[in-house]
Amino acid sequence: MGMMRRTASRLAIGLALVPLVAGTVRAVNPCRAACRLAKQTCLGEATAGFSTARNACLDLSTPAERRQCVQAAKVRRAAAKRTCRDAFGTCTLGCGSGSGTCDASSAGGWLATVNLYRGLAGLASVTERPEWSDGDLKHARYMVETDTIGHSEDPGSPFYTSEGDTAARNSNVAGTSDLNASEGWAVDSWMSGPFHAVGILDPELGETGFGIFHAVGPAIQTAAALDVIRGRTASQAGAFPVVFPADGRVLPIGSFQGHEVPDPLAACPGYTPPTGIALLVQFDPAAPLPTVSASTLTRDGVVVEHCRFDGTTYVNPDPAVQSIGRNVLAARGAVVLIPREPLSKGLSYAASLTADGATLSWSFTVDCP
Repeated sequence: MGMMRRTASRLAIGLALVPLVAGTVRAVNPCRAACRLAKQTCLGEATAGFSTARNACLDLSTPAERRQCVQAAKVRRAAAKRTCRDAFGTCTLGCGSGSGTCDASSAGGWLATVNLYRGLAGLASVTERPEWSDGDLKHARYMVETDTIGHSEDPGSPFYTSEGDTAARNSNVAGTSDLNASEGWAVDSWMSGPFHAVGILDPELGETGFGIFHAVGPAIQTAAALDVIRGRTASQAGAFPVVFPADGRVLPIGSFQGHEVPDPLAACPGYTPPTGIALLVQFDPAAPLPTVSASTLTRDGVVVEHCRFDGTTYVNPDPAVQSIGRNVLAARGAVVLIPREPLSKGLSYAASLTADGATLSWSFTVDCP
C-alpha cells in the first residue's frame, strides 16, 4: 500500500484528560512471522479494495449518494477484514510456543487479554457489559473520524453520541496510525504503563466494556476504549495487597517503551526508555498508605537497579501532571517499582517491598523481553 505506519500510539488514562504515547514490542518467531505477513497481506488487500471503491464513489453526482457509497464500502472492508482475521487467527496455532510473542494478545480477544493480566495479579476475571462496549465502540469511531484522542466528545460533531461521550469519560483510550492494530495491542499498551495498568488491575473492577474501530484516515486509523470506572462494584474483601505480577507468575511482556503521561520515568532520574515493565503493589486505598522503607529486585541472585514511587513521592517537573500522577496512584493505593533495564526472557526475578515494617516478597519470570 505504501502507507506510512508509525510504531507509536497515543493513549489516555480514564481518570484524567491527559494524552500519552506508547508502543508495543514483539519478538520474532519465523512461523508466526510468515503467518502474520500473510495476514497483513490479506488485510492490505481489503484496505486497497476500499480505497478503490471510495475513489469510485467520488464520481457519483450527489453528496448523499457519495456518502452512502462510502459507507457501503466501509461495511465491505470490515467484512473482508473479519474474514482475514478469522482465517489467520492470532498466528499461534501450529507455530509452537518456544519463541512466544511479546504481548498477551495471543490469549484471545480483548476480554481474554484483560483477564489474563488480572489473573497475573491473582484477581478475579471481569465480565463484559454490552451497552458499555457499544459506547466504547462509538467513542472509538469518534476518535478515528475526528482524528482526536480524548475523554469527551464535541456535541457539534456529526460523530457525537451521548453513549460515546459517557464512555469517553470512564475509559482508558488509545489511538494509533496502524490500521491493523489488534484488540490485544490496546490492552498490552495500557498494561505497559503503570498509570494505566492500575485501572485494569483494580480489585473492585467487576464489569467493563471495550470498543475498537478501524478506518483509513490522516493520522489515527485505529482507536480503542476500555471502561475502567463504571464497573468498580465488586467486593474487595481479602484482595489486598495486590501484587503484579503475583508470586510464581510468568509475564508476557518485560519492557516499558516510554512516552506515558504522566511520565513514570520523571520520578526515576537518569532512566530512559526502554526500561523494565512496572511492577505494582496495591494496598487498600481506603486505609492510609503504608510507609514504604525499602524495596529489592534481583535476577537470578544479581541485584537489579530500580526506582520506586507512590502517590506521595511521585515527582514531575510539571506540577499539574505531578498532581494527576499522585492522585491516580493514591486512588489505587499503588506503589510502583520500575527496573532500569528491560527484563530478560526466561530468567527468574525476586522482588520485595517493606512497608510499615512488614516485608512482602514474591518471584516471577518473563516470557519476552
